Amino acid sequence: MIEPGKLNRRIVLKQPDVKIGEDPFRNPIYGVKEHLRSAEYLPVSDRERVMAKEVAAEYTARFRLQWTPTVAQVTPRWWLTFDGRDYDIIGTKELGRRQGIEITASARTDLWGGSTNAEYGQD
Repeated sequence: MIEPGKLNRRIVLKQPDVKIGEDPFRNPIYGVKEHLRSAEYLPVSDRERVMAKEVAAEYTARFRLQWTPTVAQVTPRWWLTFDGRDYDIIGTKELGRRQGIEITASARTDLWGGSTNAEYGQD
C-alpha cells in the first residue's frame, strides 16, 4: 500500500485522442485530456550518449500513484508533466490489488531549456 504522506508531488497525466467536442458539421474534435494527480517521485537513473554529433541526455524516474480507474488506463501512449518537464511513459505496473500504479517514465534532459551548442562555440 502506498503511504499517503509520500504522495507529495503533483503530476499531470496527459491522455491523447480524447473526443473533446464536435465541429459545426458534427465531426468529432480530438484533443488531450489532462488529469492532475498526487504522486511519489523516485529518481531512477540518468545517462548521456553521443550520436551523430548530438549529445543527448536522458533521465528516468518512477512515479507511484493511488489506484483509480483513470490511472489504471495509463499506457505508453500517454505522457506526463512533472516539474515543468514532459516525460514519455515507458511502462506501468499495478502495485497490490487496486492499491497503486507505478509509472516508469523518461525525459530528455538536453531539451529542458539548458545550454545550447552556440554557448560552447559550436555551430
